[in-house]
Amino acid sequence: MKQVGYDDRHWLRMRQIDSFHPFLGSRGRIGDVLEVSPGWNQAWKRLPSASCTAVEYPEFDICRDVLPKPFDI
Repeated sequence: MKQVGYDDRHWLRMRQIDSFHPFLGSRGRIGDVLEVSPGWNQAWKRLPSASCTAVEYPEFDICRDVLPKPFDI
């Protein structure tokens, strides 16, 4: 049953989160995840992943900065 009422998720990410979770969750364990500016949600941490790293924009800019390891998603 779908709940009706106020949804406190970031409205720009709602469709992304609603689509990605079933898609990625149906594939079992996923690799290393990098989430940029997760804010309060940190949705990726609820997926079965090897690791989940969060960075904040603009302190970390994926076009400018480099992390010490690669990520799968």
